[in-house]
Amino acid sequence: MKKYGCLYSWKDAQKVCPKGWHLPTLADFTNLLRYAGDDYDRPNPAYFALTAKNSGLGNHAAKATNSTAFGALPAGAYYGKYNYLGLLAYFWSTMEHDKVNSYCLCLGDGYAGLQTKGKDNAYSVRCVKD
Repeated sequence: MKKYGCLYSWKDAQKVCPKGWHLPTLADFTNLLRYAGDDYDRPNPAYFALTAKNSGLGNHAAKATNSTAFGALPAGAYYGKYNYLGLLAYFWSTMEHDKVNSYCLCLGDGYAGLQTKGKDNAYSVRCVKD
């Protein structure tokens, strides 16, 4: 759906940011989560701060503040078929976990945090200005 943008494999995500921009590093996402109020509670403050208002991103989306202007939308994922559209948001980082997995930022159902996911899956990309 046009509203959510494209989903990319990890390999393709490494090449999509325009000149002067880069795919977030693990440090970029870690700093963003700290700034947004990361903790291990559900719902956590980072979820509210990173989620677009009225996004429909999980059961707690009505309370989203988007105070960071990150504006996460629930674009879901693709692995063999589209999954979690309207429920979860995943954003690739540059950091590999191992040969088949990489780190990504995950948002959904009151949670915002880092996870490892298969590089052959397709997720959203958010570029960071250099």
